[in-house]
Amino acid sequence: MTHTTAHAAEKPPKTITPAQNTGQFTALTTSPERACAYTTMKPKWLLAIGGVFLAVLLIYSYSGYREDVGNKATYERVAAATAAHRPVTADDKKVAQEYRDHVVRFVTPPLKHPEQLKKIRKVQAAYASGFAGYWNVQFEQWQKLWGWFWVIEAEIVGTMLIGMALFRWGIIQGQASTRTYLALLVVGYGFGLTLRGETATLWANNVADPLWQPVLYDWTRLAVTIGHLALIQLALRHPAGRRLLYPFRAAGKMPLTVYLFTSLLMMWFVFAPWGLGLFGRLGFASLMGLAAGVVALELVAANLWLLRYETGPLEWLWKSLAYGRRMAFRKPAEPEIPAGAVPAE
Repeated sequence: MTHTTAHAAEKPPKTITPAQNTGQFTALTTSPERACAYTTMKPKWLLAIGGVFLAVLLIYSYSGYREDVGNKATYERVAAATAAHRPVTADDKKVAQEYRDHVVRFVTPPLKHPEQLKKIRKVQAAYASGFAGYWNVQFEQWQKLWGWFWVIEAEIVGTMLIGMALFRWGIIQGQASTRTYLALLVVGYGFGLTLRGETATLWANNVADPLWQPVLYDWTRLAVTIGHLALIQLALRHPAGRRLLYPFRAAGKMPLTVYLFTSLLMMWFVFAPWGLGLFGRLGFASLMGLAAGVVALELVAANLWLLRYETGPLEWLWKSLAYGRRMAFRKPAEPEIPAGAVPAE
């Protein structure tokens, strides 16, 4: 590769066809060998099985919603019976009290709720106490997440299978028609943003009643994600969109490295007591500013990294383990151009 062509390869292309979108934001390949490494199942079956996982989560969420509705009905029944001086069973009193406590916690700011404030101060003290206290808090949080482990894994598997189906159909790579992406954009955002926006508005207004919208949480999140995918692929079909999104290309080629680096940076330096110790000291605006700054720095770092390396370090390790051989890591050195040589056009 000549000096001229090597630098041209690093610049965003001026024109691109839908089929050439492959590789813009994914390091995966559509070759049959790579596809078989993941699965030989037909896309429609991947989509169907992924849908089953999300359907199980839908049933689980709906059962929780029905339980909340029943608890609210019990609370109202106990309140009416108490006002009328009618007897109430001990079980109904317990359910009514738990529901009332839930409503009070929901509508009361944490710093004004004695029980919540006590928990916050306990966590803040632990975060500032040193390694042992910090680790204990993290371990307690992981233990709580463990109770939701099957829910988290079901969502991961379900969305992964649906994503594999979309990849096999070429939708993720930009190989579908413009009409398809417009349809995905309208349906994804129309369904997902509408319900998620409505839920957020109700919660922001301290509506503590059981809501049916969160029952569709996993489905609306997937819908919004598909809307994002469609928007990106539509943007990539225009020069201005490609120029705007080009800086994100490098981070898209090393997502595992970027993701885990962000977690380690925040958990073990920014908010850790032996690091910057910023836990509990930043407001919402400051947190958003911090997040934007970290994202910007990671984009710069990812682009600089890929000037010398084929992929991120963790992606390289993962691929090497998956294929059972050492994958290429460093980019091959460019051949020296003899003095007086004329670069190829």
